Amino acid sequence: MCLNIGQYKTRKEARNAKIELVKIAKKDIPVYKVLEHKDQKYLSPYQAMEYEKGYRYDEKQFRISLIKPRLFKNFWRLEGHIGLHCYNSLKAAHDSRGSWEKVIRMYIPKGAKYVEGMDNQIMSESLVWY
Repeated sequence: MCLNIGQYKTRKEARNAKIELVKIAKKDIPVYKVLEHKDQKYLSPYQAMEYEKGYRYDEKQFRISLIKPRLFKNFWRLEGHIGLHCYNSLKAAHDSRGSWEKVIRMYIPKGAKYVEGMDNQIMSESLVWY
């Protein structure tokens, strides 16, 4: 899963946005994670990472990438690849899931870095499933 954060006309504009777009959670932020429910386990659909209720999950390599698409020479993109992906609305999470997947309410914990992308998606360095 790739988080599309935005498109910019110049590299400088994209770099400045990259710095400004990363936020620190001032309080726990409710989010929605789409997981496969298989054999009594909850797994992330792309990485098959197992999630269990009552745990905090951290991604130490949280990173946003600056990309210059080869086919389109007139803009730069910011994308989030390394981080814990989720949605900021229940409707967006339900709209994106397959029939075999479940939507789980989790939280970006206070103090964690996160970035909001397009299409109601969020990527964070930490998620908690209470």
